[in-house]
Amino acid sequence: MVVLSAAISVRAADDAQVYPVVIDYELFPGDIEVRDVTLARSPEAIGLGQYFPMVRNVDADGVAQSFEHFSVADRSTSLANWMNVSRAQVQLLPGEQRVLPITFDIHYRAKPGTYHAIVAFPEGHNRAAAEERIDSALKVFVTIVVGDPAKESASLTQFRATSAFFGSAPVTFEYGVENGGDLEVVPRGRILIYDRRGHEVDSLPLNGEGASLAPEESKTLASVWEAASRIGRHKALLVLEYGSGQTASIHDTEFFWVIPWVPLLAVFFVTLFLALYLVSRWHERYAFAHRARIHAWHQEAAEKHSARKQRVKGLPSSPAHSSARAGEPNPTPLPQKPPLRVQGNVVDLRKRDET
Repeated sequence: MVVLSAAISVRAADDAQVYPVVIDYELFPGDIEVRDVTLARSPEAIGLGQYFPMVRNVDADGVAQSFEHFSVADRSTSLANWMNVSRAQVQLLPGEQRVLPITFDIHYRAKPGTYHAIVAFPEGHNRAAAEERIDSALKVFVTIVVGDPAKESASLTQFRATSAFFGSAPVTFEYGVENGGDLEVVPRGRILIYDRRGHEVDSLPLNGEGASLAPEESKTLASVWEAASRIGRHKALLVLEYGSGQTASIHDTEFFWVIPWVPLLAVFFVTLFLALYLVSRWHERYAFAHRARIHAWHQEAAEKHSARKQRVKGLPSSPAHSSARAGEPNPTPLPQKPPLRVQGNVVDLRKRDET
C-alpha cells in the first residue's frame, strides 16, 4: 500500500530531473512492489548526459552509507539490498527521458521497523567518476516501513468428556489446542456446565496451570468437574480464548450423563426384595383361601351325599312291603338314582344328576 508518493522534480546543475522524488511504502516480509522512476533531461541541456544509478542505505542521521554486497550485508535490515534497479549507464540527449523500474523485494526475514535509502543518479564518464559526485547527484528518497508479520492463531483439535456416563464425580474433560501462528500463545477460557433444562450449574477454568504453546505446537489439556452431583443429562460448553493484543475465541459443545449407579442399584434391589416379599405373602394368602374354599366345597358335597344316602335307605325295598295295609293301593315307587361317583377326593354330582 502506498502511503505517500510525490511527483516532485529536482533539477540538477545540468538541467536533468527525476521524479518522483519521494517513495514511501508500508510492506511486510515477502512482499514485492514495483515503482517506476523517470529520469529526464531538459531540451535546453547541452551534450550527452551519462548517469549511473546507485542505491545507498541511509542511517538515522540521514547519512548515506556505502553499498554492501548482499553476500556480506545483513539482508534482514538492509533496504538497499531489497531494491532492484538496473545499474547500467543511462545516456540521455537533451529532451530525452528514461523510465527505470525499481522493484522492492522485502526479505522474508526482514525485521519490523522503518528503513531509509536513496536512489542516486550521479553523472560521469565512468562509474568511479560518478561515485565522486553522489552527494550532489539527483536523488529519490525511499522510506519503507516493514510491518510485523507475526500472528497469533490457535485451533481446537478436540473437546470431549472422558466417558459418556459418569457414576459420580469427578467428571474429566479433555481438549486439544494447536498453535498455528508465529507467536507463543497461552489458551484460557472456561467450560460452562448446563443441566437438561438449560440452567447453568457450574463453570470450570481452562488451562489453570497457564501452559503455553510454542508456534506449531499441540497440547492436550484437561479440566475436572469435582461437583458433579445432579442426576441426568448435562451439556458442557467450552469457550477457548487466546491472543494478547486482539482476543479471539473458539466454542465447542459436549454432552454427557451423570448417573449414580451405586445408590440406584441399592434402591433397585431393595425395591425388588420388597416386591418379591409382597408377592410371596399375597400368594400364601391366596393359596390358603383357595384351599379353604376347596375344603368347604368337599365338605358340603360330602354332607349332601350323606343326606341323599339316608333318604334312599328310608324308602320301601319291595311291593309287598309297600302294601301292608289292606285295601290301599300300592304307591308308585320312586325312581332309583345311581350311587354317587367319587373321583379322588371330589364328589362328582354331575354324573348322578345326568343319569
